[in-house]
Amino acid sequence: MNNSILTIPHFGAYGIIKHEDTILLLCNSHAPYKGLLDLPGGQIKGFEPTQKALKREIKVQTGLKINKYEMIGYYECLVPIDDKSEMNHRGMIYDIQKYSGKIQTVTATQWHNPLDLKESQLTPFAWQAVQHYLKANFHIRVHKRLSNSSAFSTDK
Repeated sequence: MNNSILTIPHFGAYGIIKHEDTILLLCNSHAPYKGLLDLPGGQIKGFEPTQKALKREIKVQTGLKINKYEMIGYYECLVPIDDKSEMNHRGMIYDIQKYSGKIQTVTATQWHNPLDLKESQLTPFAWQAVQHYLKANFHIRVHKRLSNSSAFSTDK
């Protein structure tokens, strides 16, 4: 009897798309991430260049055209699919610095303040990327804490 787990590779390109102090997230509709928030992006096809996959997937999922981007990281995680298989999810994360167009998609997309997100709401992959984003944008956390602090209240 063979008790080994089948590991399915998945390699993708994903983008952190920002608007003011929010980021764009999709509600994932496929296993193993069904119902969780995820970054726009997706699987690289064959020998397709990573940047081409990034632009293609974001255009398909959101309707946005990516104009300027910078790679900020690589993440990898093992995700159980069922009791016989797991996904080795690997991908490149890009900071989307400029984009054009209007969001036009059938995928549920929404802007979220990254400070309000909980780990249980996101795919493990997206959680890692959001944590990286927050560390790189520490000023957002400091500004929010100061603006919500009663120590700075003008009420008497």
